[in-house]
Amino acid sequence: MARSTTTRANSSASRLCRQTLQAHQGDTGGKDPGGFSLDATDVFTEGVIYPCLKLVHRGELRRDVFDTVVRNNRFATFAGDIAAMIGGVQHAVRMLETLIAGWGADVIKAAINQSIEHTERRVREEVARWPDGTHAATVFIDHDTAGTKDIKVHVTCTIAGDQLTVDLTGTDDRPELVGVWNTFANTRSYVMCQVVAAMDPTIVKNEGYFNAVDIVVPEGCIAQPPPNKPAALGSFHPACEITEAVCIALSNVAPERAQPQLYKIGMPNMVVGFDDNGMMWMDQGVDCRSMDVSAVQGLDGWGSCPNALGSLILSEAEDAESRFPILNISREMTTDGGGAGQWRGAPGSLNVKQVLKPTSAMAWMVSADHPLSGMCGGDNAIPYSNRFEVGSPNERQIAHTAQDLLPEGAVIAYQHGGGAGFGPPLQRDPEAVKEDVLDEYVSLTAAREKYGVVLTGSLQDYSLEVDHAATQALRARMSATLEAAE
Repeated sequence: MARSTTTRANSSASRLCRQTLQAHQGDTGGKDPGGFSLDATDVFTEGVIYPCLKLVHRGELRRDVFDTVVRNNRFATFAGDIAAMIGGVQHAVRMLETLIAGWGADVIKAAINQSIEHTERRVREEVARWPDGTHAATVFIDHDTAGTKDIKVHVTCTIAGDQLTVDLTGTDDRPELVGVWNTFANTRSYVMCQVVAAMDPTIVKNEGYFNAVDIVVPEGCIAQPPPNKPAALGSFHPACEITEAVCIALSNVAPERAQPQLYKIGMPNMVVGFDDNGMMWMDQGVDCRSMDVSAVQGLDGWGSCPNALGSLILSEAEDAESRFPILNISREMTTDGGGAGQWRGAPGSLNVKQVLKPTSAMAWMVSADHPLSGMCGGDNAIPYSNRFEVGSPNERQIAHTAQDLLPEGAVIAYQHGGGAGFGPPLQRDPEAVKEDVLDEYVSLTAAREKYGVVLTGSLQDYSLEVDHAATQALRARMSATLEAAE
């Protein structure tokens, strides 16, 4: 059994002039382009493993190390990516040195320590306002990349005074699982991402949170795997399920902030090909889409991207078209694509793409059997789905994984799940339901069957009106039926 490790405030002083920069890279030099190997059984399959090496020593580039790293990447532009990261770190160091010169190291160290201590105190004060108790939640992944179904993530959140403990005991630990192993560090990050979301947003985000929260992660489970387990796909799943389970558990004590910080997509449709010069290109499918934007108390889901992707900039639909032989046909939101609720989830989008040259395609489909959970009585989001070679005799549903060759002109269609609802749908303002129907977020059928709203007039000429008396009567009947079923 391993617990969260904490780095106390006084250690920050020794790192005053050290900076780090982390970024996604297009390739890792592993078995498959992009580093996502659906059949990887160990970490060595996923990418080249380097020990801690200096790329720059005392201001001078170590050309031998730099060339080794670049040579083990499939992209010719990788050298520029690394150079940009080095430049970013060097710029940050200069900024920090200027700060030290102006204020002195002792003042800055004291400010860092005070900020960390203040955060820990604020977090403990927040927890102390919650009632003592234990709240558990279980969330499932549809299957691992080998087809093993219903991978379990279990979380128990315990509040005792000013101490919050998040315990993942009971999370799946079957050693034969493939592709669903998350690193311990990433697990802690996803736990804390949701804990932070459940608290006052004015609390400064720093290691004081980790000092105030005890995170328990059993060794050997998918949230802290044995050595050398493949972990690249774990940053999708079970990472998202960890966050979702924490959100469900804490919704019992902080319902006003119960908004899942996640993205339930298994992995985007990634297509790979080669240009006329033999150089590989890769469209990773990380472009604009609407998905997983749930409602929160008092606010419908809005925007196109969940908070969990707030630190990423998704490329515009046209960007990939300008660089790769693909055509984006559709990015339309799907009517009834968000979970119903007193506050409604944002609809997911149907992303349709055509490849203009023969390509290989890779996908891992989840969240069809276990879509994003509704909160506090809201409905779940719609499930994800994916089809290859749409409109051809070879059209097929991707139910599990795909590593396919697509012919020129093939069309792929990815239905992204929308956001989940918050609160009982029958408590939604009928006038808001009418507006949703006019905006085509909600269908006329769902307005009646999900929300119990009776509309008169015509959608075609925008003459819809709420029949309030009929709506009240219908909702009374639906409520009685729900109560009888419980």
